[in-house]
Amino acid sequence: MTAGTLAARIAVRCHDAGYLEGPTAAAADYLAFLNDAVEDWNASGGFYPISDATTLQVADTYDYAIPALFAYVDEVGIESESVGHYHTVDFQFWYIDYRTGSTPTIHIRRSWFTPDAPYHILIAGHKRLAAFATGDTVPPDLSAYLRERGLYHALHYLSAGGGSLAADRRAAAQFALQVSADMENKRSLAFRINAQSQYVPGR
Repeated sequence: MTAGTLAARIAVRCHDAGYLEGPTAAAADYLAFLNDAVEDWNASGGFYPISDATTLQVADTYDYAIPALFAYVDEVGIESESVGHYHTVDFQFWYIDYRTGSTPTIHIRRSWFTPDAPYHILIAGHKRLAAFATGDTVPPDLSAYLRERGLYHALHYLSAGGGSLAADRRAAAQFALQVSADMENKRSLAFRINAQSQYVPGR
């Protein structure tokens, strides 16, 4: 589902039309409400799991740039023996190296790692959600939370202008807020960093 489609669903849930009392909202406003939900997700400590296996091993090289999306790195794997087969590097044999003004890198200790040029390095971790443009794809496993929290922001805005629907909208906004808060509290461990996650400086 695209962000534009999800924003449109939020609009439908608001039952908003030009002839109703109080303020109305345009399609761009509903996308903004959806992105308010993204900010709430990030502020509450929510992340999204990602992995990258595009980094090629280079002979005699033990430092590899961390792709831009990563806010935390949870695991490093080394491809060897066959394409797509990865050995997990124990935490004691890798760390994140960062110097001011440089790109953060993963350093893999020489005692564990002999780079083999045809193969790749797997990096797994978490990213923060970024604001959505209309055509961006919304992760399916977050769409329910983003819909309900976006609905809260939309109804809160629409209720502010008064009118005959204001009280109903305020009540509906609080219900959507509670539903999304329950989702936050029950969020899967996949959306949380763990004790062994390493922060990527500057991210």
